[in-house]
Amino acid sequence: MLWIRADGQRGQGNPVIEQEFDLAKTVCLGERQKAALAGVTVSNGGFAGIIAAQQRGAAADQVAQGCMAEKGYVLVPADQAEERLAQYAAVAAEKRRQEIAAAAAVAPPPKRR
Repeated sequence: MLWIRADGQRGQGNPVIEQEFDLAKTVCLGERQKAALAGVTVSNGGFAGIIAAQQRGAAADQVAQGCMAEKGYVLVPADQAEERLAQYAAVAAEKRRQEIAAAAAVAPPPKRR
Protein backbone atom coordinates (compact mmCIF):
# COMPACT_ATOMS: atom_id res chain seq x y z
CA MET A 1 0.00 0.00 0.00
CA LEU A 2 1.18 3.52 -0.83
CA TRP A 3 0.01 7.01 0.04
CA ILE A 4 -0.63 9.19 -3.01
CA ARG A 5 -1.86 12.75 -3.28
CA ALA A 6 -5.52 13.19 -4.12
CA ASP A 7 -4.62 16.05 -6.48
CA GLY A 8 -2.41 13.79 -8.61
CA GLN A 9 0.83 15.62 -7.83
CA ARG A 10 3.96 13.53 -7.36
CA GLY A 11 5.89 14.01 -4.16
CA GLN A 12 9.08 12.26 -5.17
CA GLY A 13 11.73 14.83 -5.99
CA ASN A 14 9.57 17.74 -4.82
CA PRO A 15 10.89 18.92 -1.43
CA VAL A 16 7.78 20.97 -0.66
CA ILE A 17 5.41 18.05 -1.19
CA GLU A 18 7.77 15.67 0.59
CA GLN A 19 7.80 17.96 3.63
CA GLU A 20 4.00 18.30 3.55
CA PHE A 21 3.70 14.51 3.46
CA ASP A 22 6.12 14.07 6.37
CA LEU A 23 4.14 16.57 8.46
CA ALA A 24 0.81 14.97 7.58
CA LYS A 25 2.14 11.50 8.35
CA THR A 26 3.49 12.62 11.72
CA VAL A 27 0.25 14.35 12.72
CA CYS A 28 -1.90 11.44 11.60
CA LEU A 29 0.31 8.89 13.31
CA GLY A 30 -0.25 10.81 16.52
CA GLU A 31 -4.01 10.79 15.90
CA ARG A 32 -3.85 7.04 15.30
CA GLN A 33 -1.97 6.49 18.54
CA LYS A 34 -4.48 8.60 20.48
CA ALA A 35 -7.34 6.59 18.96
CA ALA A 36 -5.64 3.31 19.84
CA LEU A 37 -5.06 4.41 23.44
CA ALA A 38 -8.58 5.79 23.83
CA GLY A 39 -10.05 2.34 23.30
CA VAL A 40 -7.92 0.48 25.84
CA THR A 41 -9.99 -2.10 27.62
CA VAL A 42 -9.06 -4.21 30.59
CA SER A 43 -9.45 -7.90 29.94
CA ASN A 44 -8.10 -11.09 31.33
CA GLY A 45 -6.45 -11.82 28.01
CA GLY A 46 -7.50 -14.82 26.04
CA PHE A 47 -9.53 -14.76 22.88
CA ALA A 48 -11.70 -11.78 23.92
CA GLY A 49 -8.61 -9.68 24.61
CA ILE A 50 -7.10 -10.57 21.22
CA ILE A 51 -10.33 -9.63 19.42
CA ALA A 52 -10.59 -6.34 21.33
CA ALA A 53 -7.00 -5.44 20.45
CA GLN A 54 -7.58 -6.23 16.76
CA GLN A 55 -10.73 -4.12 16.69
CA ARG A 56 -8.90 -1.20 18.36
CA GLY A 57 -6.09 -1.51 15.84
CA ALA A 58 -8.49 -1.52 12.89
CA ALA A 59 -10.38 1.50 14.26
CA ALA A 60 -7.12 3.36 14.85
CA ASP A 61 -6.01 2.58 11.28
CA GLN A 62 -9.24 4.10 9.98
CA VAL A 63 -8.64 7.21 12.08
CA ALA A 64 -5.19 7.54 10.47
CA GLN A 65 -6.61 7.05 6.97
CA GLY A 66 -9.29 9.67 7.61
CA CYS A 67 -6.69 12.09 8.93
CA MET A 68 -4.51 11.58 5.86
CA ALA A 69 -7.54 12.02 3.58
CA GLU A 70 -8.26 15.37 5.27
CA LYS A 71 -4.71 16.35 4.37
CA GLY A 72 -5.12 15.26 0.73
CA TYR A 73 -3.67 11.74 0.70
CA VAL A 74 -5.22 8.42 -0.28
CA LEU A 75 -3.91 4.95 0.56
CA VAL A 76 -3.92 2.70 -2.53
CA PRO A 77 -2.46 -0.69 -3.46
CA ALA A 78 1.10 -0.22 -4.75
CA ASP A 79 0.30 -1.83 -8.09
CA GLN A 80 -2.48 0.72 -8.69
CA ALA A 81 -0.61 3.84 -7.54
CA GLU A 82 0.52 5.09 -10.96
CA GLU A 83 -2.89 4.60 -12.55
CA ARG A 84 -4.71 6.28 -9.66
CA LEU A 85 -2.22 9.15 -9.62
CA ALA A 86 -2.89 9.75 -13.31
CA GLN A 87 -6.66 9.63 -12.73
CA TYR A 88 -6.42 12.11 -9.87
CA ALA A 89 -4.22 14.44 -11.93
CA ALA A 90 -6.77 14.38 -14.77
CA VAL A 91 -9.61 15.18 -12.38
CA ALA A 92 -7.62 18.04 -10.83
CA ALA A 93 -6.85 19.46 -14.29
CA GLU A 94 -10.52 19.28 -15.26
CA LYS A 95 -11.50 20.98 -12.01
CA ARG A 96 -9.04 23.83 -12.72
CA ARG A 97 -10.39 24.12 -16.28
CA GLN A 98 -13.96 24.37 -14.98
CA GLU A 99 -12.99 26.98 -12.38
CA ILE A 100 -11.27 29.10 -15.05
CA ALA A 101 -14.28 28.79 -17.36
CA ALA A 102 -16.67 29.74 -14.55
CA ALA A 103 -14.55 32.76 -13.63
CA ALA A 104 -14.44 33.88 -17.27
CA ALA A 105 -18.21 33.49 -17.60
CA VAL A 106 -18.82 35.91 -14.75
CA ALA A 107 -18.93 39.24 -16.52
CA PRO A 108 -18.67 42.49 -14.54
CA PRO A 109 -21.94 44.41 -14.27
CA PRO A 110 -22.46 47.15 -16.90
CA LYS A 111 -21.22 50.58 -15.89
CA ARG A 112 -23.89 53.18 -15.17
CA ARG A 113 -23.55 56.76 -16.21
